[in-house]
Amino acid sequence: MKALPLNHNDFVQILGPDCKKFLQGQVSCNIDLLSHDKSLRGVLCNLKGRVIADFRAIQAGDAVWLQTEAGMGQQLIDVLSKYAVFSKVEISLVSLAGKIIGLFHGEEIEPFANLPENSPLADLPASDDAAVSGEDCIVVKLPAVKSKYQIISLNTKGDALLAKVSELAETATEAEWAMLDIEIGILHINEQDSEQFTPQLLNYDISGVIDFKKGCYTGQEIVARMFYRSTAKKRLQLLSSPLTADAADTIIYSEAGAEKTAGILRIANVPNSAGGSLILAILGLQAIDSLPPPRLLQAEPVEPAINSESFLQFLTLPYTK
Repeated sequence: MKALPLNHNDFVQILGPDCKKFLQGQVSCNIDLLSHDKSLRGVLCNLKGRVIADFRAIQAGDAVWLQTEAGMGQQLIDVLSKYAVFSKVEISLVSLAGKIIGLFHGEEIEPFANLPENSPLADLPASDDAAVSGEDCIVVKLPAVKSKYQIISLNTKGDALLAKVSELAETATEAEWAMLDIEIGILHINEQDSEQFTPQLLNYDISGVIDFKKGCYTGQEIVARMFYRSTAKKRLQLLSSPLTADAADTIIYSEAGAEKTAGILRIANVPNSAGGSLILAILGLQAIDSLPPPRLLQAEPVEPAINSESFLQFLTLPYTK
């Protein structure tokens, strides 16, 4: 088991009698399904259907917390506050510094076997996005190839529990944590990405981030029209490279006989002797079956510009199977 403090997230708190009703009209997930036993992934879009920020909604007592990337919390507040004038809600940033850790394990086994039997972690959530909420902490199971959880402390007893778990676990790095999302095709919106992409381009429409059965929300008409009445020409793809990639590198690919380029959105360098990288990038869908296969053009090449090792391989994402 490995653990690390999760310091790369902002938490926005929405509190008040109209909390859920207000959010239901603003975000892509069905807030009515949010509970102490279930968290939700969702996005906030602008009027043009472009993603401002993605988040995980967590029920915390009477409040709802929106967990998002560092730097995105204030953007969520700024946008939501515009629509909150006639709702009985309070919107604010919540500091959880030192109050949240991430854990992951390579096997589907009980990772907290060394804790006391009465520990609130004795009954872990079994399915992705499920939560266990107690007096001392909230545990959420996160989607991943490995067993992956986050624990949020709610009081001093929870703080002690986090310290004990961290003591029992091996220390992980933020790069290892990020790789768990990249390898299953999850991209979280940061300040550079905000309002640049539609949900369709990032696969949010096919990975459970968009609920097409709920009512209206900001940007919903455009998001739904793209899903039901158009065919996607580009989508987020997961690729593997035997070379170590860099954010400044470029992907060259073929589509309908023409050579095109794509930038790299996220990279995870494989931590083993074989090396190489996992890459998230938006490519035209025709590139999957086109020859030659995509290749990596390094900004500062350490290898010849074109060789067998520069070619990339498409990997299957779990939500496309």
